[in-house]
This record gives sequence, C-alpha cells and structure tokens, in this order.
Amino acid sequence: MNSQILEIGRKKSDLDLALRDEKPDAARGLACQRQIIEIIESLKTAILIENLGLETYNFLVEQVGSNEELESRISALTIGGDTAEELQAKLEAVDPETGNCKFQIDNKAQSLLNKMYQSEEFKKLVQNQKNIQTIRLKVSDLGFTGDGDRPTADQLFARAFELGLEFCPAEVGPYLRIKNTEHLDKCRCCIAMNTIMDQRDEPRIFYISYATDIHSIHFLQLHTYWADHSTEFLLFDEFMFRLRGQKN
Repeated sequence: MNSQILEIGRKKSDLDLALRDEKPDAARGLACQRQIIEIIESLKTAILIENLGLETYNFLVEQVGSNEELESRISALTIGGDTAEELQAKLEAVDPETGNCKFQIDNKAQSLLNKMYQSEEFKKLVQNQKNIQTIRLKVSDLGFTGDGDRPTADQLFARAFELGLEFCPAEVGPYLRIKNTEHLDKCRCCIAMNTIMDQRDEPRIFYISYATDIHSIHFLQLHTYWADHSTEFLLFDEFMFRLRGQKN
C-alpha cells in the first residue's frame, strides 16, 4: 500500500510541474491527460488493495484476469432504512408497463424474508442504514479449477474466509434484488450468508436470478438455494460476498 501511495505521489508531482507550464503545447496537453488517467487508475488500484489486502488482491487479479475485471466485481450497496412492511411493499411493487409484479418471490424465499424481518439485526437496520462493499465471484475465482471440482459449502466458504472475505448480512438478498434490475449478467448469484431455516427447517440462502418467457419478457426473481455444509457447487456458480472489516 505504501508503494502505491508513493507512486501516486510521484505521478501527481509530475503532473503539477506540467500544469505550471504557462503555454503548454498539444503534446504536453496529451501527456497531462495520460498522467491524469494513470493517477486515477493508480488510485483505483490502491483502493482495491486497501479493501482486499495485497495478497488477496494479487490472487484475485490473477484469477479474474485483470484489475479492471476485479474492479467491476465490486459494488456498493445500501441496506436498511425500511420497516418489514416497507421492504415487503418494494418487493411486491407492480411494474406499470406490464401490470405484473416486478419481482417473483417463491414460498421458500418469503419464508426466509419473514424470519429475517423478526431478527434483531433487521430491526437495528430499520433505524440505521448501512453502506457495505460487496464482491461477486465465481467458485472458480476462489481457486477451485479441476474439471470435476465441486467444492462443498464448507470448503467454498472456508476458502473465502482465508482470503479475508466475509458473509453478507441476509438483508443483502432482497436489497440486491431490488437494486439489480437492468444488468442481467449480474442478476444471477447466491448470497454468501449465514443460512436461515425455511418453513421446512431446511438451511437456505438467498439466490437472485431471472427467467425469460417466450415473449422475451424478463422476470426478476428472489429465490433460495439449499446450503447445508455438504452442498456442492459448480465452478461457474456465482456468490456475493462482503469485503472484510464491515461488521453489522
């Protein structure tokens, strides 16, 4: 991190010198633009390293392919500020264009929501919104690579914890479902969270997804995924984790 800060400082000093030129020519102007871009990119990298830690940053960049791709996997999410009734109303909102509900919530997901609404964590969030940083990763991004490699939930989460990632609050499920309505490529993932028992006492986590009918109409879904300690996942399955250092 210190080396990143020193590099940013050096680039900024070069830029300051260039900007002091009273009559910069076109070449100097282009150079300044390039330096501004470099400073911005260096800042982005420094922020990623600060959020992830240098070792995890290096590992994930190698896994996903580039700093830019890793950056695209990280997003901010605000949770809380709604009572159970208010959040449920948002989830049951009607699309004025189609006259249908915006989101499809199955019985198991509603069962998890009902239990979440009763939790002390949810009640605290009603009065105090939280802004958290999330990261979306495929199972393969965590280092599982074999053709027949199907890690269990215990193995998957243990690996994520080794990298400094954390479980999301359960509230990430419904709030992420409400937020992600346009980018369908980001609309299909499990929420890495402590399991909640559904109405059949089955351990489940939230799963956001979408379906498309024969008329190419998209249905945004809030479902669940069975996730006991022995549940196996495929390499292309995606999970949303929370970046470390952000407690409920």
